[in-house]
Amino acid sequence: MREFKDEDLVREVKKGNDEAFNELVLKYMKKAYYVAYRYMKKEEDAKDMVQEAFLKVFINIDKFDEKYNFSSWFFRILINCCINTLKKQNKRKFLFDSFGKDKESDLDKLEIGKETSTKTPEECLIHKESSKIIMDGINTLPEKQKDVLILYDIEGFSQNEVSQILNIPVGSVMSRLFYGRKKLKKYFEKVGKVIF
Repeated sequence: MREFKDEDLVREVKKGNDEAFNELVLKYMKKAYYVAYRYMKKEEDAKDMVQEAFLKVFINIDKFDEKYNFSSWFFRILINCCINTLKKQNKRKFLFDSFGKDKESDLDKLEIGKETSTKTPEECLIHKESSKIIMDGINTLPEKQKDVLILYDIEGFSQNEVSQILNIPVGSVMSRLFYGRKKLKKYFEKVGKVIF
């Protein structure tokens, strides 16, 4: 199958080509799911956010300025969907306060980073536990630092891409990375875990 550039696919989608939109969805679906999962922490919620983000892209594709990077625009939409949904959930949780502690987080089903299929069961367990500790630490950070760490350290976006996605200067990305990592290090020291 031929790999099309985002710019070409976007132009085709703007002309009404549904196949081009499907190509964009296929190209970004997996990474979008992982990004959404970092925020939502539940598989179904993450899938809903990805679907909502792609729907918003489809509806608003004519507003997209092609001089910008499509992936940055798309991931900004996705992150906004996640943040807005979490804010609504937190308001509901505060109002009803009927949520108990999850028996087992969906995070246990998701591995941070690379494939684990070649690892031994013991290595998989250690990786799973480390992933949970890292995400617990990241979830203690302020939202701005959390966003940067998820996109840069976990999802592997470059500093320039993070800058475009979050619509902040590269210097702010670097600063948030520095202070976020510093706070994470203190968190790990506090809970008695050595990760770095």
